[in-house]
This record gives sequence, C-alpha cells and structure tokens, in this order.
Amino acid sequence: MKTNNPVPVLILGGQENAISLIRSFGKRNIKVFISVRQDSLASKSRYCHKVFVIPDKQTDEEAWHRLLFCDEDPDLEGCVIFPCSDEAVEFLARNRNRLKSKYRIDCFKPGVHLAMLNKFKTLVLAQKAGCPTPAFFKISNEDEVTQISSRILYPIMIKPVHSHIFTKYFPDKKYFIAHSESELRRVVRNLLDKKIKIIITEMIPGADDLQSAYFTYITDSGESLFHYTHQIVRRYPRNSGLACLTLTRELPETAKMGRQFFQGIGYKGMGHIEFKRDPRDGKLKIIECNPRMSAAQAIVTKSGLDMAFCIYDYLVNGKITQTSDYRTGVRRWWVMLDIMSFLELHRLGEITLLQWIKTIKGPPLVFPYFSITDPMPFFCKFYGDISRFFKKKVKSLWFVRKGLTTQS
Repeated sequence: MKTNNPVPVLILGGQENAISLIRSFGKRNIKVFISVRQDSLASKSRYCHKVFVIPDKQTDEEAWHRLLFCDEDPDLEGCVIFPCSDEAVEFLARNRNRLKSKYRIDCFKPGVHLAMLNKFKTLVLAQKAGCPTPAFFKISNEDEVTQISSRILYPIMIKPVHSHIFTKYFPDKKYFIAHSESELRRVVRNLLDKKIKIIITEMIPGADDLQSAYFTYITDSGESLFHYTHQIVRRYPRNSGLACLTLTRELPETAKMGRQFFQGIGYKGMGHIEFKRDPRDGKLKIIECNPRMSAAQAIVTKSGLDMAFCIYDYLVNGKITQTSDYRTGVRRWWVMLDIMSFLELHRLGEITLLQWIKTIKGPPLVFPYFSITDPMPFFCKFYGDISRFFKKKVKSLWFVRKGLTTQS
C-alpha cells in the first residue's frame, strides 16, 4: 500500500530496530529521516532520505534538541517521530508537550514511559498490576548485600536500573551474573563506584524456550491496534545472552498477561514486554518492558504484521485497524550466534545436530540486518565483526608471544 504525498518519518536512535522501520517506510515511498550516532548501521540503508549524525561531543538529547527546536529543518515539519533507543524514549517523554505542537508523536504517558526505562519501577508496577515477577532487590550500597544474603540463590543477576546509562560503560553487556557472594560484592562495588544504579534479580531457571514476548499499541481511547507474540528458542550464551533463534507463535497466555500488565498500569502507546515461565511454579514472570520497537522487529514485519505502518496510519490518519493476524512459524535466525549456541548446548548434552537442524530447516527465515533489496547494513555489520575478530586474535597472539596471560 502506498500513500499520496505521505507525511515523512523521523527515527531517533536505534540499530536493528531502526533498520526494520526504515525499510518498512521506504518501501511505501514514505521519506525517512534518521538521527543516529556515526556507528549506527541504520544510516547505511538505501531507504534513508537524509541522515542527521549526532556529533561525538554532543549527547543524544543535545543533538535532538538542536535538530528539533533550534535548527528546525523544514523537511521535518509535521513529521512522525519514532523512538528506537532508550535515550530517544526519554527525550520524547521529557519534551512531549513541546514536540507535540510541531510534530506527530506517540500517544504515550510520559511518566509511565519513563518508569519503563527504570527496571526497578517496572517490576514494582508489575506486582501492583498483579503480574508475577522474579525476586528483586534494589541495592544502593555494598552493605545491603549482607542484609539480603539469606534470600539470594546463586547464580544471581546484577542489572542496571537504566540500561542506556549502563551501556556507556559496558557497551557489550546488558547485565552481570555472580556465582558467589564475593563475586556479587565485587560487581556491586564496581558498578556503584561508577554511580550506576542497580538491582539484583533472581535468574529464572530452565531452557531459553520458556521465554516469550508480547507486542501491542494502545491508543488514547484504550483500543489496541494489534496483538503479537513470539517465542525465544535459543540464546547465546545459554540463559543469559542475545536471542539467536526466535519463532512467531500464537501464545494466548503471554498475550493475556501482557494485556493485564499494560491495562493495570494505564499504559498508552507502543509496548513490548518479555516473560519467562518459571518451571518451579509454572507462572509467566515479567523480565522487562520496552516502550519502543525491539531488535526483533524484522521478524514481526516478515510475519505480515507491519506494526510501524499501523502506528503511522493511526497517528497521521486516525485510522484504527485492530488486528492479531500474522503468520506463525517465521523464524529470526542469527547464524553465527546460533552455531555457538548449538556447540554450547551440544557439549552439555542438551541438543543433537539433527535436533538443531530441524529447528532451522526451511523458510521463512529472517536474518538480522540482512535484506536482498537493502544489503549495505548487513555488509557493514559483517565487515565490522570480521575486523574486530581478527584484531582480537592478533592481539591475543601478541600477548601469547610475549608470554603474558592477561592484558593488564
């Protein structure tokens, strides 16, 4: 479907999720502007009409404030703004009224969206909405570890309250895992020294395929534009890493629990919530909630549900098309990660080669970053990964040659 003289789109931040949105709108002849860091692969998409690069010396907020309130590029007048990073969600929430007078933005509640960026507040709100959660504790000093030591089962997860602040120090991590009290204390001390607010949460046991997700968009009037669920099949590393195989499935209990959470906290706008079933009591427990599109967005679009355009059509034309119609069995496959996942699980005796092949055999498959009609983001990603791999190998060989065991 194509529109006549369509309203342009501005995407703030993001990587894989931003690429999916760019392709979705670009194929509909909707102009797409993006504002990202220099290293964002989203800027490599051929569907980008114009890229506003965030200078290294500026924060995201400073750059977007200048772009949208000071420079006021005429091409952006009245555009629809989509946040694809936590920084962007925070910027929109803190500037909602001013932005709303010039641009089209999500129909969200700023306070609720900001709470979704806070992992502690998210879990507190989940409990108030009657949704099960893993055990969690907010830690503000090392002494509090002693106070809760009797209630902790190892391994335990140490997570930042605000992920986008944490990733500035640890760009390749989402959290830490401790296997003993001494390790927990060391990690807590390190994070608190960096002024990073943290929570400690129990790790729900069981295989990765117990994890699922629900996506929706709730309008000002409380109607949902769509309902969508998928299942995580594998992650690498096991039970802690990134999803390397995801499968679209109709999961009624996941959708029901997702609706209970969003309705219980009075949520509006785009919502994505993740659960894991706890094999100890059989309950779905909330892992986290994102008030924006996720990295798995490409699999959603491939399944036939173009969430981004549904939201665009609502914000621009006021059109409410309620749907939960999408193709099941679509898989998002991160090839190299999943190969490493197979090797890990095979060593543990949890999967055979034949079982692994059956999970990835046959179409339809979606690959992170890859598109035949828009190949540059994938090639840039591949080149960057290969370069980093060989640099790491060369560095390791240098240390071995020098007879060193660490790089300290």
